[in-house]
Amino acid sequence: MAIIIVEGTMVIYLKPDLYYKNIFEVDFSKLKQQGIKGIICDIDNTIVPWHENEIMIDVLNWFNEIKGMSFRVCLVSNGLTGGLSILVKRLIFQV
Repeated sequence: MAIIIVEGTMVIYLKPDLYYKNIFEVDFSKLKQQGIKGIICDIDNTIVPWHENEIMIDVLNWFNEIKGMSFRVCLVSNGLTGGLSILVKRLIFQV
């Protein structure tokens, strides 16, 4: 991942080195071999489809796989709704 810091400001941009069509294509074994220890994951329309309140069982299983391989996960979102905190709590406590 490339991190771009604009001198004299607090702006930091993250640019991914890898792109996947969906979360289920990620090869965690390969990432582990490359020394990657963490995953930054967008919630909106990645973990949960827009305007949904339920997390699919496949997604919960995906998080269990990450947990089992000792990856650290950072969940990000630009959503400001109260329902978002419920989804995050469900991921944290049911994984």
